[in-house]
Amino acid sequence: MTEYGNVYLSAVDSDAAAGKSPNYFFWDNRATLERIAAGEEGYYDLPINGRVWLAEGNRFDDLFGNSYSNQHNISVSGGTEISNFRISAGYDENVGGLKVADDSSDRFNFNLNYNVDVTDRLSLNTNVSYFHRHVSGPTGGLARDAAAYDAPLFPAYNDQGQYYSVFGGVDIAGQRNAVAQVIDGGRQNFIDEQMKIFAQATYKITDQLNVTGSYAFNRQQSEDQEYALSVPLYSWQGDFVTNITAPSNTYIEEETSNITYKNYKSTLNYNNSFGDHNVTGLLAIEAERNENNGLRAKREVL
Repeated sequence: MTEYGNVYLSAVDSDAAAGKSPNYFFWDNRATLERIAAGEEGYYDLPINGRVWLAEGNRFDDLFGNSYSNQHNISVSGGTEISNFRISAGYDENVGGLKVADDSSDRFNFNLNYNVDVTDRLSLNTNVSYFHRHVSGPTGGLARDAAAYDAPLFPAYNDQGQYYSVFGGVDIAGQRNAVAQVIDGGRQNFIDEQMKIFAQATYKITDQLNVTGSYAFNRQQSEDQEYALSVPLYSWQGDFVTNITAPSNTYIEEETSNITYKNYKSTLNYNNSFGDHNVTGLLAIEAERNENNGLRAKREVL
């Protein structure tokens, strides 16, 4: 509040020094700006806004603070003369700096590799991996209106604990309050999941001839949800003023997607040398299948 008032007074003085008429805009005169620069909280009689309450309303400080994220990873590996394995897993919790509502991303991953020589001629290779991510945050309120759109003179709440309308809500019904929109104006939730499986078997028919067969499976799933709600704003006296997001513009939207890919492959490999000559041959057959399913739905006016 004081910083805003002092900066505005400096601009007024610069205009006066340049021989220009100061532009007080909402604040009408120098005396009002001096009250603001002094950090005086209370009612102000303004020609445009009416009789409104001005006080400290730094949206950046209202919304953001310290946050703590964490990451965990573990892996185990081992083996014998005929086999080896590796298992790894990880978890990340990434928390944003928003302190009044959840704004986070969680991720979990798992991976398994296992290779074994079943016999001198038969070997198996396998890999399984899994990935899951959940991103959650508010639908709106974090654009320029979060910190830099309006003068930092309108608290987030009136003295009755109701969301306070920017500009005071008397003669001007300001439809912005970033704190209100972030907390109660709607949310976004995005979930992504992926599973991969790969298996391969190789059999030596002879020292020069082997056959390989493999199977690959990949599934990706996503669930996205977004909704916006109407949030009422009030004057300092507790009178209803307006809504953030008109009731006619409220909505909920959901979308799901499921992609499944399968691959089957078999190869016959021949490699032999006769003196100075080398002969190689490859015979392969492959089949694949890809399925993509999605559904999107939206309802308006909640």
